[in-house]
Amino acid sequence: MTRRSTKATNLRDAKTVVESWRSQETKRTTDPVAAEKEETERRATARTFWQACKEWLATKDGVVSDKYFEVLEQRADAFWKAKLGSKSLGSIDAGVLRAYLKKRKTGTLDPTNKEPRPVSVTTVNDDLKALRLFFKFCIRSGWLMKNPATEVDPLRGTPKRKGRYLTPEEEARLLRACSVSDPQTVKAKRNTGGRAGGSSTTKKKSFKQRAHVPPYLAPLVRVGLYTGFRRRTLLSLEWRHIDLKERRWRVPAEIVKTSEDLDIPALDEAVEALVEHREKLGKDDDATKRLRPKSLIFGLDPDSDIKRSFRSAVKRAKLDGLSFHDLRRSFTNMLRRRGVPIDVAMALSGHRNLEVLMQSYRDVGFDEARKALDGIDSRSKAGT
Repeated sequence: MTRRSTKATNLRDAKTVVESWRSQETKRTTDPVAAEKEETERRATARTFWQACKEWLATKDGVVSDKYFEVLEQRADAFWKAKLGSKSLGSIDAGVLRAYLKKRKTGTLDPTNKEPRPVSVTTVNDDLKALRLFFKFCIRSGWLMKNPATEVDPLRGTPKRKGRYLTPEEEARLLRACSVSDPQTVKAKRNTGGRAGGSSTTKKKSFKQRAHVPPYLAPLVRVGLYTGFRRRTLLSLEWRHIDLKERRWRVPAEIVKTSEDLDIPALDEAVEALVEHREKLGKDDDATKRLRPKSLIFGLDPDSDIKRSFRSAVKRAKLDGLSFHDLRRSFTNMLRRRGVPIDVAMALSGHRNLEVLMQSYRDVGFDEARKALDGIDSRSKAGT
């Protein structure tokens, strides 16, 4: 038997501690499940939320992207620490989390703030997702028995639209909008101060103006449309990852969401887009630098925000509601239209989950369904 000090100052207290130890030992022997639960509850009471949170963040550093880690740190320090930090893990239940998320939504976490700033439902639900991951870590660490965040339902906001894909005609419109900008009539005050600025007309005038189209946008969207790669993977691609002669992608796992190497053939449309993009880069002054094997194909940082330029092109193409990720859905749906088997489509798109792939792979457009029905009707009439 292990010798331990009771740290008691008198015999009576020492006997009480020893009896407690014997009781715990007996429980561990006769009912190990109850003993483990009791031990976990003791750990949950002994450890505060913030102590556990700091250990969780330490496990994320270097594992997730720098940008996402920065978001987690900011969220934990600005919101979690103030409202949940001093509480013991065992005292945090679904009710506590619901109250926290309610104040987070209305922007009233800080009672001294006279001008609350409400946040979107998406922001609150992102907070809930992060909390679920945190409590999952606590369970793996043996500090909790269950995850209180799983008992909290996400807030409901504006109903989400169904993920869409582009028809061939819409693809052509989008690619044109990413390449050129047609003159549009604008009604606004005009600058009269020349390049120096500083003065403008007092009344609004109508005039035509072209929107600026970034040179990287057209090749980026074309390659995204004909590879199905995710945005971050696209922006991380280097010239050494594509063999234009063999028409073959060799994408390392480090820049793929599923952390798996991709060794797949490239579609002719993607190769054509890259060849044209490479020829244009060859005419620039810094062509030697931009065309090195380890140079980024599109010359943008992987964390670059391209939403603004893409949304502008979507607006010009009159494809309201189209997201960049819809290019990936369009790619998988295009594979279906071309008769590519499901297992080959899964390999080409880099999907690891068949259910996720099928959400877009089996999505049939209205025109396609109408054409199929018209064919059935014509055959039925011919038969009668």
